Amino acid sequence: MQPKHFGCIVNYLNNKEFQEALIHLAQRLFDRSPLVRIAATEVIGNMLMNVDDRYSYFHLLIPLELSSLHDEVLEVRSKAEDIWKKVGNQYIVENEKDYKDLIDFPPPDPSEYPDKEIRPSVGCRIIVQRHLFNICLLRFCLV
Repeated sequence: MQPKHFGCIVNYLNNKEFQEALIHLAQRLFDRSPLVRIAATEVIGNMLMNVDDRYSYFHLLIPLELSSLHDEVLEVRSKAEDIWKKVGNQYIVENEKDYKDLIDFPPPDPSEYPDKEIRPSVGCRIIVQRHLFNICLLRFCLV
């Protein structure tokens, strides 16, 4: 099965099956081959952008996508950055009326923010902010 087809199949899984399938996908992020990790990152990005009812799975998918941002291989990191930007932009477009003020009048960058680092887009920051509690709760329950 092609990795990109996996993202299409998950639309037909129930919640338990989705979580079981996600375990196998997460394991691909630790594969020796950068090509496998890139493919897994693309599948996760596709799921973040296209899966039906994807917002209810964000707390499971976000940590996987963010882990690719810190891969040892530049190509994997670059692919993950591109995908993460697209996910954030799509989220803002889909929820524009909820965040109109934040989009039109963004707060200034924090003074302590590292000079060499590029700050994630508003959409990316909102996604993490909105789902951080569920991510932490999931982590707490697994320990």
